[in-house]
Amino acid sequence: MKMMTLVLLAVLIVFGFTFSSQNAAQVKLTYYGLLDFQVPLYVLVFASLIIGFVCAGFIGLIERMKLSRQLSRLRKEIKALESEIYDIRKMQIQNAGPPPIKKEYLS
Repeated sequence: MKMMTLVLLAVLIVFGFTFSSQNAAQVKLTYYGLLDFQVPLYVLVFASLIIGFVCAGFIGLIERMKLSRQLSRLRKEIKALESEIYDIRKMQIQNAGPPPIKKEYLS
């Protein structure tokens, strides 16, 4: 598994280098006079990719926190229901008394 991860990482690094060398053209960014600068195209692409990974990770983290809270709530509910089952069984045993004796055993 480590070898496969290492190979995949090497492929991604080679892809990154070749992509950046092929897309080194300067791109001018302008936004209503607030932004006005030039950067290589590959920087924009990689920045967009990284921002996408961070956003997806943040959304995944929020979802995981929601599921964790739901799991905690459901575990508490299970514990309460198991306690209720225990109490009901305990009452049935106390109220049952000795088992009835059939008449055929008495004669």
